[in-house]
Amino acid sequence: GRFDRLNVSPSVKISMGQFYSLLKGGYLDLERRRPLFACCFGNFRIFDIETGENVRWRTHKAQECIAYLIHMRGKAVSRDALINILWSGDDEPDKLILMLHNILSSIRKSLEPFGGRNILCSQNGQYWIDRSCICTELSLMDPIIESIRTGNQWNITNYAWIMEIFADREYMQDIDSSWCEESKYYYQRCLCDGMYQAGLYFMTQKEYDRADQMLKKAQEFFPCDEKIARMLEKCTEKSKGDE
Repeated sequence: GRFDRLNVSPSVKISMGQFYSLLKGGYLDLERRRPLFACCFGNFRIFDIETGENVRWRTHKAQECIAYLIHMRGKAVSRDALINILWSGDDEPDKLILMLHNILSSIRKSLEPFGGRNILCSQNGQYWIDRSCICTELSLMDPIIESIRTGNQWNITNYAWIMEIFADREYMQDIDSSWCEESKYYYQRCLCDGMYQAGLYFMTQKEYDRADQMLKKAQEFFPCDEKIARMLEKCTEKSKGDE
């Protein structure tokens, strides 16, 4: 698994600083070392793994464009689709095409000093991200979501520390566009389910404080979820019973 080399106890919560130290050390990207990393939870940004320096975008539209292509996980997007995503077609077609080309050019120029010019690919009016050139938080989420989907409680528990990091940050928080709204809910639901399952596991191990932390974090997403509320009550009862 992607995190097998990490010596992080499921019972420990780590800070963002420690998370990025693990990233810089190469522990969170086991396929190959890549110079750039994209944060997709919280404010979207791309930064140099070694120096921590952020890539600076010339316009907010440039930031949204690269964020959307990262969001598409390497799938090709047509020119027309990209224009509709960024502007909803609210202008003359020729003008919008020129605006898009200017934005794509500015993105490449912003990435070039970081060795990332080849991240943005294009051919025959199609645009995509070369995922072999950049690591993203989405790729780190993949094994976690797969474990949640299959109910692999052992893996879920090992990922508890990183789920907490993602849970504290909304997906593409500073991108105010309709294309990412559905994904915001999707990741909230996944993380809620994962932390609920981790909470159940910690209860079986009689680690009630840790179970309480995970269940309360899950409840922050969906405060009216009766299943989570019942399990929190059960956790409290068991904790008092074992004192």
